[in-house]
Amino acid sequence: MDAWPIMKFWESSDVRGSIRLIEIAGVVLLLIVLAIVGSRVSAESGDSDRSGSSDIAGLVARLRLAGLTVSIDGRAYDPRLSVPGRTLSVNGERVDVYAYADAWSADADAATLIDQNGDDLTDWITAPHLFRDDRLLIIHTGGSPELNDLLSNLLDSGANLREVR
Repeated sequence: MDAWPIMKFWESSDVRGSIRLIEIAGVVLLLIVLAIVGSRVSAESGDSDRSGSSDIAGLVARLRLAGLTVSIDGRAYDPRLSVPGRTLSVNGERVDVYAYADAWSADADAATLIDQNGDDLTDWITAPHLFRDDRLLIIHTGGSPELNDLLSNLLDSGANLREVR
């Protein structure tokens, strides 16, 4: 007979409604946590389209299709440029890639690195090669002429934007 009052209490609409509300809140909380974790994984892997990293992923894919060994080594930063970039290792050589919202912005930032005569405005350790590929600004500092030629042929621009000497 003791179980009867407990069953009546359990079956009351107030208790069932409260438990249902807790279940719904738990599901909502789980979805929020999954969304946060998913966005962090996406941003860290370079899949976030806000920074143009999908363009960087496309460049990495094209380089790999050309038979090159490519890894994303980390973040690139140049205070003269308006966006952060990614540092790639392409066949063991450093290549910095900056993705922009549009081609005009990439051109504007490229202009901050070189003057009208193509003279160096920076303290580069080795002669940089600047490439543009739609919304990408690609900087290969020194290294092998073979990689410069390959980048020049592989990119949509089809040419070295500027070789600074």
